[in-house]
Amino acid sequence: MFSRYATFAIRRPKAALGVWAGFLVLAIVLGAGAVDRLSTVPVGDTSTESAFVEDTLVELGASSADVVALYDDIDLTNPTLAQEVRSLDERLSLTPHVANVSHTWDPDVGEQAPLFSSTDGRATLVAVVLDRSLPEAEFDELVEAVEAELRTVDAPTTLVGGVAVLDRESVEQTERDLQRAELITLPVVLVAAVFVFGGLLAASLPLAIALVAIPGSLFILWLLTLVTEVQLFALNAATMLGLGLAIDYALLIVYRFREERARGLDVPIALERTVRTAGVTVLFSGVTVALALGGFLMMSGNVFPSIGMGSIGVVILAMLAATSLLPAMLRLVGHRIRPMKNAADSGAVFGRVAEMVQRRAGIVAVVIAGGLIVLAAPFAGVRLQIPGAESLPESLETRQILDIRDERFPTGGEDPITIVAQTTGDVGPLLETIVAVPNVTGAQVRFVTPDATIIDVLPEGTAQGERAEAVVQELRRDLDPGYEIAVGGPAAELIDQRDALFSRVPWALAFVAGSTLILLFLLTGSVIMPFKAMAMNLLSLTATFGLLVWGFQDGNLSGLLGFESPGFIGLWNPFLVFFLAFGLSMDYEVFLLSRIKELHDQTGDNDLAVTIGLQKTGRVITSAALLIALVFGAFATGESIDMKVLGVGLAAAILIDASIVRMLFVPAAMKLMGEWNWWAPAPLRRFHDRFGLSEPGDDDLVVLDPADDELVVDDNREPSLV
Repeated sequence: MFSRYATFAIRRPKAALGVWAGFLVLAIVLGAGAVDRLSTVPVGDTSTESAFVEDTLVELGASSADVVALYDDIDLTNPTLAQEVRSLDERLSLTPHVANVSHTWDPDVGEQAPLFSSTDGRATLVAVVLDRSLPEAEFDELVEAVEAELRTVDAPTTLVGGVAVLDRESVEQTERDLQRAELITLPVVLVAAVFVFGGLLAASLPLAIALVAIPGSLFILWLLTLVTEVQLFALNAATMLGLGLAIDYALLIVYRFREERARGLDVPIALERTVRTAGVTVLFSGVTVALALGGFLMMSGNVFPSIGMGSIGVVILAMLAATSLLPAMLRLVGHRIRPMKNAADSGAVFGRVAEMVQRRAGIVAVVIAGGLIVLAAPFAGVRLQIPGAESLPESLETRQILDIRDERFPTGGEDPITIVAQTTGDVGPLLETIVAVPNVTGAQVRFVTPDATIIDVLPEGTAQGERAEAVVQELRRDLDPGYEIAVGGPAAELIDQRDALFSRVPWALAFVAGSTLILLFLLTGSVIMPFKAMAMNLLSLTATFGLLVWGFQDGNLSGLLGFESPGFIGLWNPFLVFFLAFGLSMDYEVFLLSRIKELHDQTGDNDLAVTIGLQKTGRVITSAALLIALVFGAFATGESIDMKVLGVGLAAAILIDASIVRMLFVPAAMKLMGEWNWWAPAPLRRFHDRFGLSEPGDDDLVVLDPADDELVVDDNREPSLV
């Protein structure tokens, strides 16, 4: 089936290009609306205690403010200002679907009134809670209307933010970051590709595939939004992966095509051999990456499953484009692409490196393993938190409100721990118990409903800090007032979502590891190499995580990349980097091991197979890694910290894997293991002989008849036109 699909593009290149042109038009037209349909609110496990508290507050109209206005450089004692805010309150209260308006002059806020005013008496807040049950389009219109009303107050400085505004600003910032990355990526990668391919035309072909991948990624996300909720993070992941894999796979195909042309083969035959060898490798690679991304589908919440679905779709798109669109283009313009010069010696330097490593295999393995462990050390101190406005650039108003609240307001801009107590009686004893808890600075009743009492607890430090977490843990463990209580708020949500994520991690890892081990066994026939490859990938990824903690949590990359460290890593970022980078690492693993396996089958010599295998693939892997790292690195130029973390993490993981691990660690480890690399129990060996995967050899090659463009079979080992 794959052979028929791939060779159709060679036999009917114009027809194949027409199909892809139609897809591109469709993708551009429909994919353009994908961004507006994406969910901007990450949703974790909705069955947790903190989720129950949030749902209760939403029902009562007492949840976190959807829209917040901060009026600065004012005089809080000015009666005119007070009257303006009261009039604003009246107008908003009459607006349909506005659930609550709170400010320092609102009599309903009671003892909490001082919390709405700055300690210097020069700024005040107005918080508006909306009906979140509205359809998304109506809710967005309501947010805009409320925002317009809040800006009518006569104040020297007016800033409008809040959860709903943050959602919109996050989408807009993501769009700007993606556009910037694409504008940087394409010309930079084109210049780099010219040096890699030795010509402008050859270099432009991978970028042509990338130009299909960008709208194609949006189109896939648009399709997914028709049947399920897709989270905003999926846009970042799908676009990055689409660009990277399109360039990666195209490079493998074009590189092999130039090698075949260097053997003196005509374009049709060289192209057919390319599809039957490198094309099959791309197929194996695509399956491997898709399986790795399948781990996303087993995680909780709405973030990872939507990223998994979008990313798997993009992998399939890149794989199809590389094995049909690209061959069709090469069929038409391949005669204008220069064959590889000195193809036999093109990777000689990698062969010499492999020989050098094998002579000192033990030392090289110990040094590299030790170095990766040192790089990974900072990860032991990782602090995972749910990101908010602090991850956005300082130019956005929501971020400015957060900074001002942090510096000049009584609570430091931090949301409290919230307790829903199932009682309407006297909660004085409960408050006394809460205040006595270590790291608690205060507790007070927010309001009483017919069924429950809502209590706010102010912890020391930040809302998601270690002391706030300790308070939540102690409240949940030790409070027993004689009636039901539920503890929520940012720290409780962090604990609950982190626990929910880590409860699913073993299942996701088991799926990814199991499927990858099976695929690598089918490729190599060995039970040793799949486990060795898995261990190396995990070690290099842990080193990448250490780099991210050092660079972003500790702030050591803040000067270089232009950001202010929030002091933590976003809760979802390590998982994003892990699954995406693991899949891409296995991509290179498949390409390298397939060549080494083929050579070992021919020679029976482990060391020789490794040396020649690296000589044959080293330049391709290194070039592909460099180009894909440039793609990912461009995303680090965005202003969103989450985008920077993702870009740097993926670029670092790819470079570490393709250089240190693939070029040095692999040959050292394979030298030390010797022929044990290829060991498998007899039953599994027989199973592999029957069902194993491998690239086709030179026998029975399908070639093109130039007279009628029909497929025929040539039984000679060297193909020729008939």
